[in-house]
Amino acid sequence: MLLDVLTAVFVLALGALALFAALPVTQRSGKLASDQAKATYMATKYIEQLQVLRTADLTVSNLSTLNLIDANQDALPYSFANVPIDDGSYYSPARTLKNATATVNFTNITAGCVRCDIVMTWKSASGVTETLSTGTIIGGYK
Repeated sequence: MLLDVLTAVFVLALGALALFAALPVTQRSGKLASDQAKATYMATKYIEQLQVLRTADLTVSNLSTLNLIDANQDALPYSFANVPIDDGSYYSPARTLKNATATVNFTNITAGCVRCDIVMTWKSASGVTETLSTGTIIGGYK
């Protein structure tokens, strides 16, 4: 009888140890998923703001005036790490993600059509550099 109780306690202790050992991994995974969701949200909102522009509006002066790129830039790719993507929450990559950078690059495809490439990088909770790359096409609408 005593042996059965000791065996049961041992098995329960092993199960509890395994459960508690998995908690840090679960927390890191949750934080990584949260960071990826935030980066995706900000990139999507940024693309939405770009898509209302004409291709002729994709100049450094217009983008700076519209607060779509960080100040004092003159060459591609443009940084937008400090630009508030959402006016309501003032989300910006630099304020939302650890050590974040965010750039947009424009490439002419055809007359009236521009490819926009967006890259965001940040450090995860475990110190690994994470990257989100996405983009859109502006212009060329019929």
